[in-house]
Amino acid sequence: SCGEFLSYNDSHEEAKQDHFSQDHPMSDIVTKTHRRAYYATTSFVDAQVGRVLEALDSMGLTNNTVVMLWGDHGWHLGENNEWAKHTNFEHATHVPLIVSSPEGQHGTVSQALTELVDVYPTLADLAGLPVPTECPVD
Repeated sequence: SCGEFLSYNDSHEEAKQDHFSQDHPMSDIVTKTHRRAYYATTSFVDAQVGRVLEALDSMGLTNNTVVMLWGDHGWHLGENNEWAKHTNFEHATHVPLIVSSPEGQHGTVSQALTELVDVYPTLADLAGLPVPTECPVD
């Protein structure tokens, strides 16, 4: 279940050199290197989202703009010897979800369960549009 991760050329070569397999996890050094890269990417994206929100605020658009950013899956970083998204372990099922809206509580972090199926109705509601009661057939 690490196929996608191993399809990246640099990851594949490192895994090969490290004798990675389902029975033999990657070394601590390789694991830390990949985790650092993942966290650096996450931090960079977070900073860019902050820049977008600051720009909206500086243009006076914060009070009439809804911003929602989400991912469709989590990602394993070596937990359970997994390096991918294709599992039902919690690391693969937790997704990032950031919402900025005029009605929102700023700086709030929630551990509540959310479902991505609720994104469209939530956006419609926040935008003052009719909330669909069911998915369209077409």
